[in-house]
Amino acid sequence: MKKMRNIIILITAILLIILIVLLILSSKTNNEPAQQYQDDEIYDDSEVLSDEIISDLLERETAKYKYIYVNEIMDKFFGYIKDKNATAIMSLLDTEYIQENNLINNNILNFFAEYESVNSYFTKEIYTQEINYMQDSLGEYEYIRGIIRKEGKEYYIYILLTNDFSNATYNLKILDNKQFNETVKNNNLNQNINISIPVNEYNVMENSGAPQEKIASSYFEDYINAIKNSPEYAYNLLNEEYRTKRFGDVGNYVEYINEREAELINATVEKYAVYNQDGYTQYICLDNNGNYYIFNETVPMEYSVILDSYTIDIPQFLERYNTSNTQTKIALNINKFINGINDKNYNYSYSVLADSFKQNQFPTINDFENYAKTNFYEVNEVQYISLTQQGSNYVYNIILKDKNSNNQKNMTIVMKLGEETDFEMSFSIN
Repeated sequence: MKKMRNIIILITAILLIILIVLLILSSKTNNEPAQQYQDDEIYDDSEVLSDEIISDLLERETAKYKYIYVNEIMDKFFGYIKDKNATAIMSLLDTEYIQENNLINNNILNFFAEYESVNSYFTKEIYTQEINYMQDSLGEYEYIRGIIRKEGKEYYIYILLTNDFSNATYNLKILDNKQFNETVKNNNLNQNINISIPVNEYNVMENSGAPQEKIASSYFEDYINAIKNSPEYAYNLLNEEYRTKRFGDVGNYVEYINEREAELINATVEKYAVYNQDGYTQYICLDNNGNYYIFNETVPMEYSVILDSYTIDIPQFLERYNTSNTQTKIALNINKFINGINDKNYNYSYSVLADSFKQNQFPTINDFENYAKTNFYEVNEVQYISLTQQGSNYVYNIILKDKNSNNQKNMTIVMKLGEETDFEMSFSIN
């Protein structure tokens, strides 16, 4: 009897231990999604998925035309919400999504009310699941992570876009963070290969293509929208080396943006150029105010921005500088100095002045800034006259011209070339 009691106690203890272990495991499992998906709305770069393959079956899309295609569809979608076009919104939605959420024309606007204040949308990542039968491509599911901007903040939005190649149509549904990650990270793919989306007035696929101009414009528009909605986020889009040298901190950048607010409101691309560099593609845009924007794209829709060609040396400058004679190198350096003045980037122009010249003429940056504002023009142009050499220094006589008038003045630049692209200079004081 006593032996039986001991056995019962032992079994009870074992069962109790198993129960405790199961409760602990259950608690950990329930807590993981909360940790993994918390704050999924607020944009945070630390949450951006790796550019490496993160799925055995899905890879990040590299076809640029697809990003342009999705941007255009989502711009239409948010436009319909803003215009309160219930019919158009319903026409773009996935049928099952409509049924799951009991959506009808009378409640659709309330359902998407949170998106009425969206100012802009930009696709960040696409993962494509192709649907094939035998040798035929029937369609595809595109799992998308984009960014929407509203009320001065950035938010992630997750989308499933379904393309029906047979009917040349599409529909979409909004996902949450968990649904997106379960699909992309865990290969929980859509098993439905019976894609059939009826044609309606709003959902016909359009072949937008991806001409370089559209890509350049998409980066330009995304950056300008970031400036308007969240300058802090726009600051982080800047090339790290560039933003450190040019602005130092986000406060100086915000001040720079505020000074140019009037220009930025209606900024548009007037000219662009594309260069294939080592490991990245470079898009250079010139806006209607004569400002440059240099976008360095590593993968589609991932870019950094440089706002001038003199703060750090871009490849085009280095190639030209390194193949130029001494006279051209000095002219290029003078051009850098003048561009700094024109951009009101007095820190840069001050930084290339010889130490002895600064000590004698402009002991502080404020001294130099006050002088430049009084003695240089709003927009300066240079006419190069003659160059002579005096020991290790070069003396260039130039004419400084006011681009907006017929005013001009003579100026003498004294320059000493350093290693690589380094130089120091002084100029004649009026």
